[in-house]
Amino acid sequence: MAEWRLYLGTKSTGIVVRPDARYPSMYRVHWPDAKSSEMANLTRAKDAAWSWVARQGGAQGRSLRWKATEMRARAA
Repeated sequence: MAEWRLYLGTKSTGIVVRPDARYPSMYRVHWPDAKSSEMANLTRAKDAAWSWVARQGGAQGRSLRWKATEMRARAA
């Protein structure tokens, strides 16, 4: 399963979109302050994170991009 990290240029914003533990087809945005969002589909979760960074003024003149990385399997 993949998680998505949002980058501003080459620097990570600290925002990660991960599948929900109980409902893997739904996602949550994990903010840098350790809070997580309500569940949403992948498109809506990524859009919410993107919009938040843009509202904070972080996207001025720099490119925002997503990078997918494989999540490690959790121990049972």
